[in-house]
Amino acid sequence: MAALVHFKKFDKTLGIIGIPYSQSATLLLNCLISHEFAHYVYGERKIATKIAPQLKNALIKAFAAAHGITPSQGTLISNMMADWAQELFCDLFAVRLVGPCFSYAFIEIFDVVNDLDNSGGLFAKAAAEDAKFSVTHPAKLFRLKRQVSLLEDLGWWAEISGLSDNHYLRLLSLAKAFPDGDFKVHVQGKPFFDAEMLDALKGAIPLIEKSVSDAAGSICKGVHEYHDMRGPLEDYFKLGIVPSSIPADGEDHFVCPTPLTILNVAYKFYLENLQELINGIRDQDSLSVKHREYWARRVEMWAMKGIDDYLLLHKVRGA
Repeated sequence: MAALVHFKKFDKTLGIIGIPYSQSATLLLNCLISHEFAHYVYGERKIATKIAPQLKNALIKAFAAAHGITPSQGTLISNMMADWAQELFCDLFAVRLVGPCFSYAFIEIFDVVNDLDNSGGLFAKAAAEDAKFSVTHPAKLFRLKRQVSLLEDLGWWAEISGLSDNHYLRLLSLAKAFPDGDFKVHVQGKPFFDAEMLDALKGAIPLIEKSVSDAAGSICKGVHEYHDMRGPLEDYFKLGIVPSSIPADGEDHFVCPTPLTILNVAYKFYLENLQELINGIRDQDSLSVKHREYWARRVEMWAMKGIDDYLLLHKVRGA
């Protein structure tokens, strides 16, 4: 059929990301797309090829004292390390690209918040499951631990942990402090060279982080604008105002927050301040699941409109 209408071939650099239909209108959860975009970056920049020698060296060093490894196990070990490195690269690239909103979305999509007990501490049984590495992916708590480490390096952690208080941040703080000795590697439900695999991965972490830094280049981190605009944007959301432009203090002009800032403030507002919005609206109950779901979607819509306005304004200005 395509040949009959003289189709044009897609550009070879075109990346296509598939998402569930049910997720198509969910702005905040779609911060996860930055991870999928990172897989494309990983492939296009041939990062796997570039870091393969260092990954091999890390494995050789970690397994120096190991004995009785079969050829099939050796192949599996190498493949697992390569997969883990790619997944960690994609997580960290996503954090570098969009900030903490990726970590929030990660917690939400995987229900990692279930690792918290009623007192706000770790629920040991659930945390133990999320501390297990699989053949293809690092443990969820390990991934969060590395994300927090990068958030610290970028300056985001000081911004979100100082003035904020929500269950996602409590979980991130607990992941940050999670003991390395409690992570486990399982293959087909059985322990698999836990100590050696984790030692090799730890040895590869600086390499992965440098690869992320090199790939991201000079892309704006967004921390300073978030610091300056978080308060005004939260006030806008509380009043149901689309955050397209903010009056600049003492100046007769407006500042347009970037999509990065809008995303992170919107996610924080959703986690911490939704109740304030609902309590200010007549005949709405902040304890009602139906009402909370409705107003959460409204916050996402206001954020999306703010992002659309930013892109429109800057497209016109740059024309």
